Amino acid sequence: MTCPSRTWLMILLTLLTPGLASAQSGPMASTPEPGPGDAVALAARAVRLETDRSSWREAARLYRRAASFRDVGDQQAIADRRRAGHLEYYSGAWEAALADFRAASAIAHETGRLFEAAEDYINAAWVAVRMGDGAQARLLMTSAHKLTHSPLLTQEQRRSVLLRLGPDLVATRDR
Repeated sequence: MTCPSRTWLMILLTLLTPGLASAQSGPMASTPEPGPGDAVALAARAVRLETDRSSWREAARLYRRAASFRDVGDQQAIADRRRAGHLEYYSGAWEAALADFRAASAIAHETGRLFEAAEDYINAAWVAVRMGDGAQARLLMTSAHKLTHSPLLTQEQRRSVLLRLGPDLVATRDR
């Protein structure tokens, strides 16, 4: 059992020697949490990998990790997930692409970037069509179409989303 004065001495030593705590090793040592700086480094590595088609899946993985390290509300997280989705799609990994586009739309939706959310719902819908999942594609397109009713979209943004959705969907949904 430790005597109270020894405990206080240890606390005092820890406070007076801040470098001592960081010099610990083993399971008690703490590692810094990944953050935005790590996200920037990962995205930079991903950009370099994009020049080689055989590395696109690895680049997509790095973009996903970069997005996860970004601060809440950082618009670059949306771009990272979208870029991962494009790379996965063109690599033929459609399920991964679908997940990335859905994640991008969720981040955008949660942070109030409704135009970007609609764009990524449509990207995900295209992948679902390619996968032969018409039901999921319709749900995703409907999600995008619902966002066109938001007063937060400009007329130009609304028109852009509606054009991407196509006249057939818009005509049946507006009746």
